[in-house]
Amino acid sequence: MAAPVDANQSLTVGAALMYRATRLEVALFPTADLAQYASSGGSGAANPSGNTRFTVRPVIREFTAPLTPSAALDAITAILAEHAPRATLAGIGLALDATIEQRAPDPSAAPEHPAAPEHPVVTMGKLASWQAVPLVALLRERFGVPAAIATLPEALLLGEVWFGAARGARSAVLVDVGRTVAAAIYEQGRLVQRPFVGQIGHLPVAATGPRCACGGVGHLEVIASAQALVRRCIGALVEAPATEALARQLAGGRLEALRVAQIWQMACAGDPVATALMGAANDALAFVALFLLMTLDAEYLVFSGPLIHASTARPSHLEGAPDLPAAANWIQAIRDEVGQLAPPQRSADLARRIVSATLHQRGAIWGAAALPGMARSS
Repeated sequence: MAAPVDANQSLTVGAALMYRATRLEVALFPTADLAQYASSGGSGAANPSGNTRFTVRPVIREFTAPLTPSAALDAITAILAEHAPRATLAGIGLALDATIEQRAPDPSAAPEHPAAPEHPVVTMGKLASWQAVPLVALLRERFGVPAAIATLPEALLLGEVWFGAARGARSAVLVDVGRTVAAAIYEQGRLVQRPFVGQIGHLPVAATGPRCACGGVGHLEVIASAQALVRRCIGALVEAPATEALARQLAGGRLEALRVAQIWQMACAGDPVATALMGAANDALAFVALFLLMTLDAEYLVFSGPLIHASTARPSHLEGAPDLPAAANWIQAIRDEVGQLAPPQRSADLARRIVSATLHQRGAIWGAAALPGMARSS
């Protein structure tokens, strides 16, 4: 929770539901502090350090099976009852790994309100209980305060614009490179929220290559996502014994523990398998980053995900770990590639706009907390 929780304060809830509704993070933010950041965000300078005046310590709950919408709301209610039973809530924002779209209400369901406005509904993959859920309405009904929702990339981006690497920007783009590759767009002080905005993972960036789950070939997600890089590296080890030995050493003898930051470290040390994988991934990500910057002319392009930490991936402290050099800065490698691809007269400026997320794994709840304020300011 944002510390300390004062029962006399007006508080805003920031929450994130992720990993197919099996992980819930909830934090409380002083509403006055959020409002101060909002009022200064439009004109404030970017804040690469990500420092803020209050510290977030979220409550985290993990579940063995996906939560239903009702169970998710029950879990949030229980966390608030335990940690802030007398707090006055001003609003709630929830970030989800889901598709959000505007739907017109069903006239037959509410004939007395035939002209009711469209409302956002949430669909989370193929989970039966998460099909076209009117989540904002459910949140308002449960907590009695203004509520807003966003996808995880959208919340990550809003967090960086209000509090982090892109603070004060009027336009920004975020590219999240994790289990998938997804983007979010912030323009003229607002998130661009439409159902399929940011689904860049299915951009074809190579004529050949691994087949995507959607059936396509050469998609960004299967070439550059952290999950795909780990999977493809492990799959290549059967024909690369030297790479396998190095990967096992870095992962403590367990290949299933291999992380993408370690693959980047192996590439920086000259391992041929890791070099080929990371080279293709960086080429694709640099091309997409340049395309987004030149199309949207955003002030910042923020990268998030485990690769932004790769520059600090030192040799493992596990016994017998190889003495590899410290990895090069991954975000700088992307900047360098963008600079080489961009028109010469614009290369330095476009490369400068590429930054690393500073809120890291907690960015989604920071952005979720900002959602009600963004909705009220519109």
